[in-house]
Amino acid sequence: MKRRALTLVELLVVMALGSIVIGVITSVLYGSWKAQQVQEVTQQVQNEARFSVNSVTDTARQATSVINSLSAGSQSYISGTDSLVLGLNAIDQNQNIIAGTDYIIFRRNPSNSQLIERIIVPADSSARAMWPSPISLTQNADGFTVAYYNASGDEITPGVGDLTLSSRLTIFCRTSKIIYEQNIVREFGQDVTLRNRI
Repeated sequence: MKRRALTLVELLVVMALGSIVIGVITSVLYGSWKAQQVQEVTQQVQNEARFSVNSVTDTARQATSVINSLSAGSQSYISGTDSLVLGLNAIDQNQNIIAGTDYIIFRRNPSNSQLIERIIVPADSSARAMWPSPISLTQNADGFTVAYYNASGDEITPGVGDLTLSSRLTIFCRTSKIIYEQNIVREFGQDVTLRNRI
């Protein structure tokens, strides 16, 4: 039996159908890859917000007080709605309390507001002098706020009230990143009590 060859029209139809199938498969794979990229960025942005807030709250739990303002060398730091200065007992290499006060500052970086940074001003011979400082807690901050409350639960307004009376804080961080013309925004907030307040 003799095999019949494909005509030019049949060949073109097969090629067109093959191109359509390849196009559909490519489109599905690209859409899946794009969705995975968006999911990874969403997770990254959420993790950055959570890490920033947890870093602040973990430090605040150890703090003895909120500091209204601090001058360290040529720098001045002021607790406010988007910055926080905490005083902590100085510690030695074995985590034992020693004489002196370490100050830890959390704030939005003045030259790049997308960075939330932690700055340490340690006491003499404190083990915290070995900690890296400053460090960035997030690269994609869209907002960082601190609310201050006294022992009665009344809010203390920065610049008006005495923030050293704070016994509880609410820390809030909002992070965002744009991918494929989509703005991914995640928010995380947490209340914390200053357990070592004196």
